[in-house]
Amino acid sequence: MIENFASYCTLGTYYSTYVAENVLLALCESERTEEILKLLEIIDIKDLSSVESVAMVFQALGRLLLEPVAEKFLFHLKNSGNLILIFFHLG
Repeated sequence: MIENFASYCTLGTYYSTYVAENVLLALCESERTEEILKLLEIIDIKDLSSVESVAMVFQALGRLLLEPVAEKFLFHLKNSGNLILIFFHLG
C-alpha cells in the first residue's frame, strides 16, 4: 500500500505534497517505522508546511531510535539554511 502511495507523492503537486505530509504525520503518531522510512525517502523534509510538522517527524525518529536518519535530515536542513529557523521557532 505504501508503495502505491509513494508513487502518488512523486507527482510534485501541491495537493500530493499536502497529502503526503499528513500521511507522514499520521504514520509518526502510530510509530510505523518501515512506512515512515519509505515515505521519508520520497518527501523532502524542507517541503513540510510548518516547523511543528518537522518537529513531529524528529520526535518520532527519536522515539523509534532512528538517530542516524534524524542526523541525515538535520544535516540536510542545516545546509539549506532552514535549521536556524526551526531552532528559533522551537526555542
